[in-house]
Amino acid sequence: MQNRRKNLPSLTFFISLVCCTVSYGKGELTLSKLLYINACVRDDSRTAELTKTYLEGFSGEMEEVRLESLPLAPLKSKSLEMQNAFAQNKQWDDPMFLLAKQFRECEQLLVSAPYWHLSFPALLRTYFENVCVCGLTFRYSPEGRPLSLCRLNKLTYITTSGGIIGEYNFGFNYLKALCGCFYGVKDFEFFSAEGLDIKENDAGTILEEAKKKIRKRG
Repeated sequence: MQNRRKNLPSLTFFISLVCCTVSYGKGELTLSKLLYINACVRDDSRTAELTKTYLEGFSGEMEEVRLESLPLAPLKSKSLEMQNAFAQNKQWDDPMFLLAKQFRECEQLLVSAPYWHLSFPALLRTYFENVCVCGLTFRYSPEGRPLSLCRLNKLTYITTSGGIIGEYNFGFNYLKALCGCFYGVKDFEFFSAEGLDIKENDAGTILEEAKKKIRKRG
């Protein structure tokens, strides 16, 4: 058991390092607690630039999680066995549940993720694998239906793409289905700037138009 948990203390360190609480702007958004999942990996990320415009209109408490800075790992046989053992005994104080407990308390989820390979970076999928914990963020009804144990009521998804997303919006659609099914979310927003790498397009103009749509929301 000690070997399995060898690297877990570093998770506490990284979460304290990359999670911050700030207040943004005086805009239309007034939900009291927003969790900003930053799945951008480039320093000059256009998705992060677009997301900044969204945050300028937010008024309230915000925590940011930069996925690239976390020692995230997909669940494997040993970590899954350990998670199940802790869950059976409701030992939620273990560091492996820090992200799930943070997720449980948010009311609005903001996901900022570039459009990669018809979806999003793998880190984002790994994040949700770590926060979807039966008994902590959701439970099952006697009929086998997932029921939320979270406060989450809204998902906002922001992305940018070099090409056109069109009908292949699998990243947003996956999170929309997940949050709707497991957490009862019915309020969804999607913002994108597309075609940024198409030769004849003016990427700057496309980004500015997307920012205008964000500012006009609500």
